[in-house]
Amino acid sequence: MNQSVPRSLEDGLATPVPRGRMAAPGEAALDQIVGLAALLCEAPMSVFTLVDDDHPQGTSLGFGFAPHEVPSDMALFAEAVQQGGALIVPDLTQDPRFNTLACVTCAPFLRFYAGVPLEMPEGQGTGTLCVVGHSPRDLTPVQRLALQSLARHASTELGLRRSLDAERAARIEVARLLSERNDLLARNDVLRREADHRVKNSLQLVAAMLGLQARRLSDASAAKALEDAQQRIGGIAAVHEQLYRSSGTDLVEVSDFVEGLCAALAANRPANVDALRVHADKLTLESSQAMNLGLLLSELVTNAFKHAYADGMRGDVRVVLTADDRWVNLVVSDDGAGLPPGFGPEGRTGLGMRLVRAVLGEFGGTIAPKTGAGASFAIKMPLTLSTD
Repeated sequence: MNQSVPRSLEDGLATPVPRGRMAAPGEAALDQIVGLAALLCEAPMSVFTLVDDDHPQGTSLGFGFAPHEVPSDMALFAEAVQQGGALIVPDLTQDPRFNTLACVTCAPFLRFYAGVPLEMPEGQGTGTLCVVGHSPRDLTPVQRLALQSLARHASTELGLRRSLDAERAARIEVARLLSERNDLLARNDVLRREADHRVKNSLQLVAAMLGLQARRLSDASAAKALEDAQQRIGGIAAVHEQLYRSSGTDLVEVSDFVEGLCAALAANRPANVDALRVHADKLTLESSQAMNLGLLLSELVTNAFKHAYADGMRGDVRVVLTADDRWVNLVVSDDGAGLPPGFGPEGRTGLGMRLVRAVLGEFGGTIAPKTGAGASFAIKMPLTLSTD
C-alpha cells in the first residue's frame, strides 16, 4: 500500500480525488485546504467531514485516497467533535475506541489519525479537518498549529459560502416577490381600467336616457333639471373615460388627463362659449386623486358653460392647472358677467357646489371664488405625489 506523501498539492490532486456521499459547499476552496493539510502535516491523506442541515448524514472531501476509500465511518468524527479540541491517535489499532472501525481493519487500513473540529456557529452544523496515514506517528507542534489554522480557515470558508448562498437565495426570493407584485399590479390595473370603462359606458347610457326623457317633458323646469343632470353625469363619464385612457398604472399623467377631459367637455359647450382653453403643468398623481380632480374640473367647467355668458355675451372658458411642492392649483375662469355680490360657496345649496365641497372635504382642499372682469374659481389640493 503506497504510504508516500505527495510532493506538492498538484501531485495530490493529479490523481482522482473521490468525494463522499454528497458534495460539500465551497468544494474548490475546501479541496485546497484539505490538500494543504496533508502536505503541511506530511501525511499521505487528509479528510474534511461536515454534518449540517444540508448534509444530515455527513459528507466528506478526501485528498490522496484511492477511489471509494474516503472513510465514511463517523466514529472518529464524533470523537473529535465531542472532545472539542485536536484529537491525535498515533495508532488506531491500539486504541479500543477505533481499532474495530472498517477504515482500520479494511482498506484504506488507517493507523494514524489527527483531527481538529471546525469552529462553527451554533446551529450551523459540525465538522472536522483531519490527516491520516498508514503508519503509527504523531504530529509535531508546528504541524498541530498548522492543522488548527487550516481548520479555522475551513470554518471561515464555510461561513462565507453560507453567506453567499443566503444572499443568492434572498435575491431569488426578492425577484420572485417583485415578479408577483408586478403581476398583481398589472392585474389590478386591468381591473381598474375595465371598471372605469364599464362605469363610463353605464353613465353615458344614463345620460342618454335622461336626455331622451327631458325632450319628452312639457314642463320646462323639469326638463331643465334633467338636462342639468344629464350634463353632470356626462361630465363624470368623461372623467372615467380619461382614466380608462391613462397610462395603465395607478399613476396618472395629469396634463394629458386634463387636456383629454377638457376636450370631451368642450365637445358639448354651448354656442356662446367660443373655446375651452387649457394649460396644465406636467404632474403625476395617484388615480384616486386624479379622479377627484376630474370631478372638480368637470363641475366647474360645466357650471361656467351654463352661467358665464348670458344676454348675448360670448367668450372663452379657461382652465389652468399648476403645482408646487405642496399643492395642486386648479383655476377655472371666464370673461363673463362675474359672480353675484356676496357669492360664497359655503352658502350655496345647489347640487354642483355641494358636490365640490364634498370632494374637497375628503382631502383638505379649498375653493376660493373671485369676481371682477368675469368669474374665477381657484381650488387648492394637497399634493400627494411629486411633480415629474
